[in-house]
Order: sequence, then C-alpha cells, then structure tokens
Amino acid sequence: MKIAITGANGFLAGYLIGELLNHHHELVLLSRNTGERFGIPYTVTDYTIDSLKEIFGKGVEGIAHLASTRRVADSLTPYYGFMELTNNLYEAAFLTGCRNIVLSSSISVYSGCELPYSEDTKPAPKNMYGLYKLICENLGEMYNLTKGMHIKNLRLAHLYGANEKNNYMINLFFRQAFAHEQLHVNGKGIARREMMYTKDAAKAVRLALEHPELSGTFNIGSGEALTNEEIANTICAVMSPENTVSVGTESETIASSYMTSLRASKLLGFAPSYSLREAAKEIESDMLSQHCV
Repeated sequence: MKIAITGANGFLAGYLIGELLNHHHELVLLSRNTGERFGIPYTVTDYTIDSLKEIFGKGVEGIAHLASTRRVADSLTPYYGFMELTNNLYEAAFLTGCRNIVLSSSISVYSGCELPYSEDTKPAPKNMYGLYKLICENLGEMYNLTKGMHIKNLRLAHLYGANEKNNYMINLFFRQAFAHEQLHVNGKGIARREMMYTKDAAKAVRLALEHPELSGTFNIGSGEALTNEEIANTICAVMSPENTVSVGTESETIASSYMTSLRASKLLGFAPSYSLREAAKEIESDMLSQHCV
C-alpha cells in the first residue's frame, strides 16, 4: 500500500516509518521542510488543499495523519493551524479518492470522564489539547457520515519511547536511569495512568491502515496502568538496578487515566507487544546504541 505520513519528522512518525517499512509498504513522508528519514526524502508541502491534492493524486491509498503538537495551552489559539491542516487533508483526500485515513488522537479527550474509558464514553476533555483532538475527531466523523470516508480516530494512551528530549516525567526517568542517577518521585500517590510504548502505537496505526474498510473511534492502550512510583521503580530496576527510587512528601496532583481497548482488539486485531519492563530493556539498548554513535 502507498501510504502518506503527515508530520514525518515527529516522534511517533519515527516508529511508524520503521513499522510500515518492515511490512513492505511504500511511503510518502510529508513535511514543511526538506530532509529525509530512513533514507526516504521528505515530500515538502505547505499542507494547503492544492498541495495535498497533488501529492495524494499520485496513487496514495492510505494516510497516517500524525502532524500535531503535544503542547498543552490555555486556549485553542495554538491549535488553529493544526485544525485547518486536518480540514485541508480530509478535503484533499476526498477530492482525490483516498478514503483510508488514520488520525492520531489522544486519551486526553476523556480527561473528565469516569474510569475506565471506553469508546462508548462521552468525551469530556479538561484541557484545550484534549478539546483540539476531539474537534479533529468530530471533523473526521462528519466526513465519514457525509462523504463516505473511512477515517479512523485512534485514541492513544500516554506515549513514551527512546531519546525524547522533553521533561515529561517518564522521559526524564529514562534519561536519569540511563545515566545511573537516582530517580525521585515527588510523593506517594494512587493515581494510575496508562502508559504505552510508542512502538505499540505505531503497530496500531499500521493495523488501522490495513483495514481500509473501517471507520470510527478506537482506544489504543497497553492494558497497564501504573502509579508514578511503579513507573520509576520499573525503569530503575531495568536500567539502574544499583539505585533505589526516592519518594518525597508532596501531595499528588494528577488523576488516573486508563481505557479499555476491546474494539481495537476485536476489529483491528491489535494487542500490545510490550509491558513497561520489556520496553525499558529495548529503550536502554536504543539509547546505548545512539549514545555510542
């Protein structure tokens, strides 16, 4: 299948490109800038309808829409460009006859809902990032209903992987453990969050693309919901076993977030391949390989 990937220079895209190449798909990597990944040059686009039509009209059979931001903002303003991009993409795909699209969405659309989240749960995001993702989902559903598209919204659990540069807790833990520093958790807590290795998310995107006849919403999770202390202890045990995790006395400020992924299991054949412990072993190997280059 000839598959276009938006946001091809992003974090999830790195895992997805490898996953799709391993399954012998032909790739078109979209970016606003020149460059390459996995030896494949980027196809430069400004993400206007005309630009995307020209690209999709050259035999594209599936689209993985990953172009986004992980920034959490206080208003919708920073997301306007990504919402316009999504609208342009769906319209260009419709006009060129490509019906098979996968949107990378987020567990954040559920942040105000009762646990565990299922696809039947009415979304109630508590932040602008979750609202932005929900707007993009609803746009896709409108195209499905009115224009016969097969857009699939994948609500991904909290992602982690190797060599992320931000200071989200789990990524900081990986870097600290790799450096054999002591990990610190601010305080004991009971909130459990569903974390997922990005390689499993890439697998889910591939499976969704390989079901061009399907549309709708799918939760994509690991089935493993852990407290911050459990996350730290697991990473420490794998990557820095000589250390222990220190635990402070601060009050917990996060809420639990985890899902059921039965629909993805039934219709997509998706099952996660990695626990956090298994992923940490692979991430350590990846970090060591890149560190030595």
